[in-house]
Formats: sequence, structure tokens, C-alpha cells
Amino acid sequence: MEVIFFDTSALAKRYIDEKGSAWIGYFFHDESDCLVYIAEITIVELASAIVRRSKGGSLSAEEARQLLELFDDHLSSQYYVLELNSKIIDGARGIVEKYGLRAYDAVQAAAAEHLNRNQMANDLPAVVLVSADLELLAAARAMGLRTEDPNDHP
Repeated sequence: MEVIFFDTSALAKRYIDEKGSAWIGYFFHDESDCLVYIAEITIVELASAIVRRSKGGSLSAEEARQLLELFDDHLSSQYYVLELNSKIIDGARGIVEKYGLRAYDAVQAAAAEHLNRNQMANDLPAVVLVSADLELLAAARAMGLRTEDPNDHP
């Protein structure tokens, strides 16, 4: 069983059709054998991405409403939400200082690292961090995390 951690840039591709969306969809097919984790902050970031697209005119208000409802349904049934805690926040601070990531990207990286550390401590599969953010991916690789960029899978 694979353990996948989606940051917001990757998860958004499930709701907004763009390069990499089909590949992201694979993780949610019945034959897929994976657990999908997201950081708690992703709930706010994804809602913001959808609403901002509506305000910008690339989605109608009705489309945005439907996508937000769909996301809420998925939150309760398809994602494991990693709650932020002081260990993750402290880790994010260190990541900012070491790699110069933006704040929320550092939180995403720290959450994935925290999950991966727990997996390894219990002899469970390593986490794969999925992101379309090149800076986040580079930092995650430097931290020893396995990574995937959905943009590499058109």
C-alpha cells in the first residue's frame, strides 16, 4: 500500500482540470491501493484556490460552489487530514531557515516529513510527497523524502 501526501498544488489538480489532472485522478480509482494524506492547512488553501479562480473568471460561482461541496465530501471520505501540531510548526520553521521556502510550503514539507518519520518508525512504507511546486519538491528531496511532480505525468 502506498502512502501519498498531496500538497495543495497537487490536490487542486483533482478539482481544476490542468496538466497532471489525469495522473492525480489515478490515486482515487477503485483499483488504487493508496492512502492519501493532506495537511490541515490544505483545507483552507484549496478553498482559496477555487474561490480565487471564480473571482478571476476562470470558474463560475456555481462551478466553484460545486467544487467546494465535492471537496467537502472527499474530506470526510477520501483523505486523511494531518492535524498541525507544535512538532510540525517547529519543523516548518527549521525548513524555512534551511531551504528558504514560503511559509505554507514549509508547513506542507514539515507535515510530510512528520508523517514519513512516523511511517518509518513503524516499519511502514515511505511517504511520497506529490507537489507541482518545484521549490517545495527540491527541498523535500534534500530532506530525503520521495517526491513526484504531477506535471511530469501529463
